[in-house]
Amino acid sequence: MPVELKKPLEWKKASVDELKMLGDLQGNILKGHGRHHTMNLFLEFQDASQAKAWIKGLAITNALEQLKAAEEYRLSKANGEKPTDGGIFRVIAISSTGYSALGVPSAKSPTDQAFTAGMKARGASLKDPSPEPTAGAKGWEKYFRKNNIHAILIIAASKVKEVDAELKALTKSLPAGITILGTERGTSYFNENGDGIEHFGYVDGRSQPLMLTEDIKREKHSTDGISVWNPAFPLGQALVRDPAGTDPSTSFGSFFVFRKLEQNVKEFKKLEKKLGGKLAALAVRQSYLGLLRSKTHHIF
Repeated sequence: MPVELKKPLEWKKASVDELKMLGDLQGNILKGHGRHHTMNLFLEFQDASQAKAWIKGLAITNALEQLKAAEEYRLSKANGEKPTDGGIFRVIAISSTGYSALGVPSAKSPTDQAFTAGMKARGASLKDPSPEPTAGAKGWEKYFRKNNIHAILIIAASKVKEVDAELKALTKSLPAGITILGTERGTSYFNENGDGIEHFGYVDGRSQPLMLTEDIKREKHSTDGISVWNPAFPLGQALVRDPAGTDPSTSFGSFFVFRKLEQNVKEFKKLEKKLGGKLAALAVRQSYLGLLRSKTHHIF
């Protein structure tokens, strides 16, 4: 049964082709990996043969492995057992210049215009600051300024020490033909209820498009996230056919975007408090006017 991209996937009842697709697809596409700590490594390939061999040897986490590990984690937690998270999570994304550096034929490379142009070339439409330092801005990090970022490798784990150990082992095993241009560390934050939050303090992932039927059902029955809008989205919202795939019917991938934004959390919270005060005052005023209207008598 062909993979249907026009609707969400019920992975626990997946067909043979759908299971093959999940086994071929990288994790962290149909849903987040769920680990609390990440390390993002930006790589440059100087030797195509070495880079290809190294990528081929990477223990990449596929989507099926991710889903099974997440399900095992939930069941263990529900049964009062000590849950396991599936260990180190790894995925890799290759840029358009990375495909060229690896010598991949154009017929087997993605042709999406935004992908081939690169994010820096679209800076004006994205209202990005100048990559180079100016009198009023410090510019981008040095390793983001050039077009030599060929790939980003993401390693994730539940504990910082696990990420650091993986990074140390990976750095030692990296061939001479690959250079780590820079790294970006990621850490999850949580509120007092244990909900994951973003840096402004709001619960993260709300109103997130859901492409797995199991996640849609869970959202409906365990949160209020489906009462206002329908989070169900088709697989085609994220998946595109992989031109380099071995089987066109089951080989898919997705476009990955990494953006680093500088945001002033302290100033945002100040403005938020100020706006909250104005809205509160407006609510009191409207309540008072409503009370006056209810006590007004019309004389004819």
